[in-house]
Amino acid sequence: MMTLRCTQKLLRQLSIRKPAEVVESTNVLGDWYANLHVHRRSSFIVCMNARTLSVVLLPAKGREPVAGRFQDAVGRHLALLGVPADQVEAETRAMDELHFGATASRSILGCLREAQYAVENELILRRYETLDELALFFSGFIYSTNGYRYPQDGVRELFAAASATSAGASGASP
Repeated sequence: MMTLRCTQKLLRQLSIRKPAEVVESTNVLGDWYANLHVHRRSSFIVCMNARTLSVVLLPAKGREPVAGRFQDAVGRHLALLGVPADQVEAETRAMDELHFGATASRSILGCLREAQYAVENELILRRYETLDELALFFSGFIYSTNGYRYPQDGVRELFAAASATSAGASGASP
């Protein structure tokens, strides 16, 4: 279970009038923030993880609901970052119950806006062929909000800690 914290602009696009009550996220990465980004004739949803500031991108429109497209994008992104397949599967499974909520952190919104400017620039330059490649580009960005750490390092550290915790818990039982 997790919360995708959306801007008012995105909530309107998704026709969500009243965001869900905030729920405690049970996935490793925690909450994500999302905003709608319009580029020429196409629109994207730019998502940023609240803990690591890692970015994933997904088309704003598609046959599959936003929740499914978001889970798929996060799963592909984690795999590209080298997260083990079993942990990727567990993380995306934990996102099965996705709640849409309002944003709560102005500092993360600032980072999200900065990422959107970079997305716009990269879309104009056309250096990346897929949204996944473009999202991977953001793994090398650093922000003061997360202590000037690379998002990719934060993701790997969280999953390593989760793996150590689960290994310790399974090894502690008789």
